[in-house]
Amino acid sequence: MPKLIAVEPFPRLQAAIEGRAYTDNFEGDSTYTPSIGGTTVTYQSIQAIQNSNGKVVVVSTNSAIQEQQHLGKHGIYGERSSSLVLGALKSIIKKKEVKGDDTILLILSSNGYKELI
Repeated sequence: MPKLIAVEPFPRLQAAIEGRAYTDNFEGDSTYTPSIGGTTVTYQSIQAIQNSNGKVVVVSTNSAIQEQQHLGKHGIYGERSSSLVLGALKSIIKKKEVKGDDTILLILSSNGYKELI
């Protein structure tokens, strides 16, 4: 089974996995990432991460704009919330948590057109 890596704009799942009650409300900034914002977590999310020996990567909401622009330069118009996955990948590469033969799949779950006003 692949390791699941959850990406979030502030440490909700991370706090729950580290022992905080998952039923708590978690405050944080999701101004630029409303699709993955909110103040709650689900038990299923925690179990999926733990059962796959996965992890949580917290990426700042400012990174969402930068990564959306980076992807756009390559013809991919991802929603800001989805674009955080690129920031997470950069983070785990920088921490040397990726091996040269690892297969990595980034999922952009939505396009950026919904953000046009």
